[in-house]
Amino acid sequence: MMSLLSEHPTPDFDGLLSILRGEKTPERVPIIEIGIDPEVLQIIQESLLGEPWVLSPGVGAPSSPDARYYQQLINLYFRLGYDFVPLWPLWINNPPGKIRQVAETANKALAAKAAMMNAMGIQVHLCGEVNLP
Repeated sequence: MMSLLSEHPTPDFDGLLSILRGEKTPERVPIIEIGIDPEVLQIIQESLLGEPWVLSPGVGAPSSPDARYYQQLINLYFRLGYDFVPLWPLWINNPPGKIRQVAETANKALAAKAAMMNAMGIQVHLCGEVNLP
């Protein structure tokens, strides 16, 4: 079975920038991703790299990221073969928005992701009241 992780990744960030600026024609399709759900990254980190996830379960991004978080994120995107790592600035002094209570819908999406990972041969066990299809 094919692995999600690249043994010899060859990211080309400078090439990606040149393509985006219109300075060169791509020799290959740049591999980019705006974002990967933290739950999926955690599964990949723990299942395929065999290393513990640096964040607490359910935490999408740390309120004050440290070097361990950035190093883990960069290593994951590198090993997945991406040409860049999406890093978002923290909003300091951002006023809180209105909070609305809505029905929980994340379990269906999480179950679908887990089923996809299981189909790829990555064993996923979810906690709580999530039923896998």
